[in-house]
Amino acid sequence: MSSALECIYLWPKPTNDDTSHPLHRRTVFVLAPASFSASCLWSPSTTLADWLRPRVLELTFTAWDLAPFARDLGYHGPPFRYDPERRALLRAELDACFFRLYLGSEQEWETQASPGLRALFPTPRDAVSYILDQFPIVKRHDEQRYGSYRTAELVLEAWDRIAAAEAGCAPYRSLLDPPPADPSVAHPASRPAS
Repeated sequence: MSSALECIYLWPKPTNDDTSHPLHRRTVFVLAPASFSASCLWSPSTTLADWLRPRVLELTFTAWDLAPFARDLGYHGPPFRYDPERRALLRAELDACFFRLYLGSEQEWETQASPGLRALFPTPRDAVSYILDQFPIVKRHDEQRYGSYRTAELVLEAWDRIAAAEAGCAPYRSLLDPPPADPSVAHPASRPAS
């Protein structure tokens, strides 16, 4: 659906019962590097990389030992506090973003998805919902902790905000307040003694 590159990789089969096909063949789709410098479809005033960077940064930079990684992303402040609620929203936004990039928009789904795929999943949102249902342990833990499959709810809500923004219905609005990678959600600036 999207501007993904098809990568084929091979690896040896664990047993050599079938000598005519000694290798497994798999296809993986990865986003073309140029897609990260393109305008973000649901936030056109920024590139996809600039939309992703603060979310990835806050989600991953939670300890000083990752400071070199944070500097590679252009951040020179202290690590971010580990806040489970914010992390759930960050993951949901990132999941919805990558679902959108790989599955395409509603219009792309209509024109590019195979008839068989559209018969199973009339919309890309239906495909997202199905994929999320393939994580029964996450679902069970969420239901025990929150009374519902919260992870799926957050991802689908983020998907809906992305779709609405892309369709021009409303600008994309993150539920994160303050916004992703805001210095106010970081630890104090002093580095702990080793």
